[in-house]
Amino acid sequence: MGLEQLSQLELLQYVLIIVFVGIALASGVKIIIRYFKYKVRILLTFGLTWIFLSSAWWGSAIIFFLILSNLPLIYEFDLLIEHVFLPVGLILWTYSFCEVSYPHLKKTLLPLIIILGTLYEVLLLYFLLTDPAVIGRQTGEYETTKTIFTQSFTAIILAVFIITGVIFSMKSLQTNDLRIVWKGRFLLVAFVSMAIGAVLNLIWDFNILPKNAITLVIIRIFLIVSSIFYYLGFHLPEGLARRLIKELK
Repeated sequence: MGLEQLSQLELLQYVLIIVFVGIALASGVKIIIRYFKYKVRILLTFGLTWIFLSSAWWGSAIIFFLILSNLPLIYEFDLLIEHVFLPVGLILWTYSFCEVSYPHLKKTLLPLIIILGTLYEVLLLYFLLTDPAVIGRQTGEYETTKTIFTQSFTAIILAVFIITGVIFSMKSLQTNDLRIVWKGRFLLVAFVSMAIGAVLNLIWDFNILPKNAITLVIIRIFLIVSSIFYYLGFHLPEGLARRLIKELK
């Protein structure tokens, strides 16, 4: 199978996925680079969080390159790559959330998330080795579908991330530091955009939304915007910050 066998909609879908994943990885790496520059550990966990949460879309990006190279899809690997890093991302985010906003929750919320994440990882690896159909099925040469088990856990991870993210953003808006206020606004847009994009993506997968180029572009725009604004929420360029603060005044 090569590119010539992909429909225009399928090709557009893969290209937009690669754009989103590329921007998500770049945003996460740039935040991590700031950790090495300023030695602020929380920047490392914030950066890794976004990288690992974007892993839910890595499989589709990898499939595109397999099609380009005319290599076969090992569907167990696709299922692994799209799910194994999500619990890690949630744990890192929960740590970051508690460390910055609610330190008193580190002894209750964080252990709970670690236990749930570890349990999921164990079940994921167990079923991948013994009965992969519990995780997902291969429905075509380069197509896989996920089961309720994996879709439910993915939905829970994104829900916890988005809800706590909105709480985190709203708390940033309560400060008198205008730079922090703008960072909070960018983060709020990022989390809301991620929520909308993820929900629309799920509805698309269940064939509830019409599968056309317009719908696809709208979904991907929400996801791409979430990555860009997440980065701006942790690294607001000096020139942009001055302009925004000046306009606010």
